[in-house]
Amino acid sequence: MAVRTRREIENEIVRLGHLSLDLEEENLSGLDLAQLRLERANLRRADLREADLRESNLEEATLDEANLEQADLRKVRLRKASARGALLSKSRLWEADLHRCDLEGAKLPLVDLRLADLSEANLRSANLRRANLRKANLKGANLRRADLREADLRGADLRWALLQASNLRGACYDRQTQWNPDFDPAVAGAVAYESLSRKRVSKRRRRE
Repeated sequence: MAVRTRREIENEIVRLGHLSLDLEEENLSGLDLAQLRLERANLRRADLREADLRESNLEEATLDEANLEQADLRKVRLRKASARGALLSKSRLWEADLHRCDLEGAKLPLVDLRLADLSEANLRSANLRRANLRKANLKGANLRRADLREADLRGADLRWALLQASNLRGACYDRQTQWNPDFDPAVAGAVAYESLSRKRVSKRRRRE
């Protein structure tokens, strides 16, 4: 399938006006789609690998099973969007707005989600292994059965998050990380950054 051009998509947006853009299964890999208005667009199973979607508006868009690996999604708006089963490994979602976004079963290993708003997002069974979630807002997020092994949770806000059966083994947190009052991250397998730092210093000294 031929890659669509930005001009073609812009013309389609103008032609449709308030109607939703249908880009289901389209090849949009590597395309510059930065700052476009794609609200409620149908991008189900679209190929968006390495696409530039910085600051684009994808509120209420459908991205189920879309391939967004290594895409640039910095400051993108995905409020109330659906990206169930989407592939997002190594994508950049720094400061992205994912409030109430449905990411159930999405693949997000090694994703940069620093300062992202994931409040009330559905991340059930999502793969967030080694994801960077520093200072991310995860208040009220559904993280049941999520894979958070070795994720960076320093400064993240996880108050009221649902963490039943989630895997936090090796996840890193610090004093600024906020948890539910009855949740013990150490019991869940997470590791305090301060203790990691001490271990590294100790190992370095032993080598010397």
